[in-house]
Amino acid sequence: MNQLLQMQSEGKRELLVYHYQKIQDVDEVILQLLNEAGLDGFIKSSVDKSTLVINYDITGYKKWADMTAENTTADRMASVLEDLYRLLAYLEDSFIDIEYVLLDTDYLFINPDTGKVQLVVIPCQSIVNEGYTLEDCVNKMFEKFSYDQNGDIGRQICEKLNSGIRSLRDLKEIAEILLSSDNEVKNTTDSKAILPELTEQFEGTRDSENSLIFDEKSEIENEIGTPAESVEEQETDVPLFDFKEYKFMSDEENAAEKKTELSDETAILEEIAKDAEMAKQNEADLSSDAEFMRQQLRADIRRDLEEELREKAKQDIRSESENKLREKIWAELSDTFTQNMRHDIENELREKIRKELEEEYAEKAKALEAEKNKEEAKQEADEKSSYLIRKKTGEIIQLNKQTFIIGKLDTCCDYVIRGNNAISRLHAVIKYREDSDSYFIVDCNSTNHTYLNGRRIEAEQPVELKDGMHIHLALEEFIFQLT
Repeated sequence: MNQLLQMQSEGKRELLVYHYQKIQDVDEVILQLLNEAGLDGFIKSSVDKSTLVINYDITGYKKWADMTAENTTADRMASVLEDLYRLLAYLEDSFIDIEYVLLDTDYLFINPDTGKVQLVVIPCQSIVNEGYTLEDCVNKMFEKFSYDQNGDIGRQICEKLNSGIRSLRDLKEIAEILLSSDNEVKNTTDSKAILPELTEQFEGTRDSENSLIFDEKSEIENEIGTPAESVEEQETDVPLFDFKEYKFMSDEENAAEKKTELSDETAILEEIAKDAEMAKQNEADLSSDAEFMRQQLRADIRRDLEEELREKAKQDIRSESENKLREKIWAELSDTFTQNMRHDIENELREKIRKELEEEYAEKAKALEAEKNKEEAKQEADEKSSYLIRKKTGEIIQLNKQTFIIGKLDTCCDYVIRGNNAISRLHAVIKYREDSDSYFIVDCNSTNHTYLNGRRIEAEQPVELKDGMHIHLALEEFIFQLT
């Protein structure tokens, strides 16, 4: 036994153990199906998930590789091949890949009690990669088969093996060749046994017929007397029995007729044998038709499944292609805006800012007193210096406007950050409020957000600035100073 499976003993039980890598490698549904199928021929298995092994109970079974030449007779080989065909056909009908079967004489077992073949089925992809084939297995099974002793049958088997085992049908044909050899031997034996019995019956019948003829002759002579005594008296009344016309058969004639009758009986037996052969051929034709229909049905189901999977794959590919195309278009649009689109966006932003400023100034222009207070507050704000320090360059940025816009759009921003794609066109606004005499920062719904002392602030929600606070616009860092 090679290293693919290991032999272990647990008390009186003998086990074959297969180690797998992870539980996803094993199709437990197939193992459960074969265990519950109630079909004699598949070795019972059990999965131990804790140790990642599959155990196969082979207690009492004999390995085919250990079989002797005496156990590989024609009828024995035919029975084994028919069992193998039956089990593999069941797997195909159940849509189970026969490549999961360990088709090797080292893993082919025989139940001594029933004489049935026992197979090891391991539903793992690693078993398929081992490359076990039906052809190699059958060739190994016939290594101990005596071709010379089986005459013409051995020659037919040898030719069939040399032509190759391509399908289960080839396996069935080899079994039928072996069965035909067994049937010929049985028919010849039966004929030899029947002929002596028929001969004895014919001889007894012939003897009884001859004795009846002689008895009938004696009775007639007693009734009519001698032929010379009453010829004249009985010529007109009773016709005489003419013994010259009755022919008694000689021994040669009896032997010839007996030979003819035996020939007739032999012909009848040959006719019966021909009928039996024809019935067997009809049965083989029916089996072939059933196999063809089974293969046709399997091919139709496989074709439907392949068509369904192909259609699904096309849909997936189409959907994936559409997503990639959509992403490509968006990427191109974001990277290559036309001048007109930029102009439209700038106009929209300019209009939005203008409206905000007009609303703000409209509120302040309601009363002269408010305007006066505004001027005073402005003077105080000028006296009270506030600025930003750009940490990357050390640049000092004076906050000399009540609404100070920071971004990368030249036409709208009071301070423009260039060479940094992470900065939005209008990234943030710093506003001064006269009523509270304080500065607030507002994120303008930027792409990469605004952070204050490391904490992200909500878009369009003003947050008060304190002296020394660190402002992050995407990756750009500023320090707010108030003196």
